[in-house]
Amino acid sequence: FTHGSFSDRNEHVTTAVADPSATVFDAFGLKIENDFGAFTVSNMASYFKYRGTAVLDGFPVGAPLTLNPTFRSRIFTEELDAVSDATGPWRWSAGVFYRAAKDPYFETETLYPPFAPVVTPGIIVADFFDESKSAAIYGELGRKLLDDKLELAVGLRYFHDRETQRATGEITGAPGPMAPFESVAHAVTPRVVLTWKPDTNQTIYASYAQGFRSGLAQDQLVTVVYPDIPPVRSEEHTSELQSHH
Repeated sequence: FTHGSFSDRNEHVTTAVADPSATVFDAFGLKIENDFGAFTVSNMASYFKYRGTAVLDGFPVGAPLTLNPTFRSRIFTEELDAVSDATGPWRWSAGVFYRAAKDPYFETETLYPPFAPVVTPGIIVADFFDESKSAAIYGELGRKLLDDKLELAVGLRYFHDRETQRATGEITGAPGPMAPFESVAHAVTPRVVLTWKPDTNQTIYASYAQGFRSGLAQDQLVTVVYPDIPPVRSEEHTSELQSHH
């Protein structure tokens, strides 16, 4: 945002004020697994905490000011999987997934003369957060045929995602308090794989799968300028693959 990082032909950047940045994050993960003989159950959890601060120099673009953004992020994920053993003609897998994330963004502005009679720090430019909660349930079933030379596997996944942009304070240019901006996405995506092993040295397979990426709510800074802009739409993708190893 308004970072005047323009360089000369020697790729040197001159700033009117110091523009340091700092990033601190912690990442934690835990996996617990147990083998029940006929199947194995795994539980995986993770937690991510992030904080980034910076000073962005606006002098090179003709404005005697600096922007001081602070971005935070907290993400928790949980996944529970169950997978059958490799013996027998049948195999299966199933699981559930959950993810919760919150990303607060806070930015102030420091004005310098002649924009201000004296150095005026702490003017709030933006104060809002993104929030996302998503969940999925999935499973796959496979069957070996023709003396284990042929295998057919069919899978299905349901995904649901809810994203929100919410102002927690002032946003420069907004006519008043910003209303929450929310988008919801969900999809059912299939997967089919046919595998043939004519001998121990060859594997021939064909697969069909659908992928999905949810949309997202527009940034609050964008909606100040374009109040009626819709959220980014979800995307769906279909892939077909044939391979010989």
